[in-house]
Amino acid sequence: MEKENFTKKSGYHWFIAGFMLVGDIVGGGVIALPTAIVQAGIIPGLIFIIIMTAVCIYTSYLLGECWKLAEGH
Repeated sequence: MEKENFTKKSGYHWFIAGFMLVGDIVGGGVIALPTAIVQAGIIPGLIFIIIMTAVCIYTSYLLGECWKLAEGH
């Protein structure tokens, strides 16, 4: 039995991959966000949003670095 190569030579364009990532992140959080802000208060809510934005940016950066490693750069 021959071993088949299942490696895909090409993938999604970075824009499509980013769009799909944003769609996953946004998901149900957009629906719950107004209620969470009202319950937390405007200032603590905005601070939390800023912190979580920084976390998402850093995570996206790490995913990009992992992608570079996977491609062999």
